[in-house]
Amino acid sequence: MKRILRRLLALVTPTTWSDERRETEWRNTFYQIVGQVTVAWAQLESQLDHSNLLLLRLAPGELRERHHPISLKPKLRFFARAHYRLPLLSGLAAAADALADDVRNLSDDRHNLIHGVLMRPLGRGPWEFYRFTHHDDDVRILRRTYDVDELLDLLDKTLTLAHRVSTHCITVLTLLQAEYPEQFLC
Repeated sequence: MKRILRRLLALVTPTTWSDERRETEWRNTFYQIVGQVTVAWAQLESQLDHSNLLLLRLAPGELRERHHPISLKPKLRFFARAHYRLPLLSGLAAAADALADDVRNLSDDRHNLIHGVLMRPLGRGPWEFYRFTHHDDDVRILRRTYDVDELLDLLDKTLTLAHRVSTHCITVLTLLQAEYPEQFLC
């Protein structure tokens, strides 16, 4: 995927183009990458939401949760814990832990990109972002710079992780459907 995008970047910046045209193409490339990361992350997180909602509705007693988790960290904590609490999913617990860890690890870069503010006008890059982070009663400014290769790497990791989460959630859904068939009648 990264090789294909790099080849496209090389094609969209011919030497005969004006600097203004080149800058426009780099700006478009930047927004395209940010948009693809955003869509892939939304898919990833909606799969977590769907799985968590089904788990909570089908096995509330075993999970001892009152509400569907809203923010990412509680979603991941609930998702991983549910696999240990439900015997039906215990065989997938290690995979759920690994997925939750991978999502957590990638989430900082995603947050920097999506919730960050671009520090200077767009161009070929590197692109510097800052965002406010909250720690207890303190607010800090976090700065992060990305070049095109790092953004393409983030996109590749996000797409791969979204696919892994989706595949895992389909497996969970299949197991739940077999265990609670009356809940899936439409």
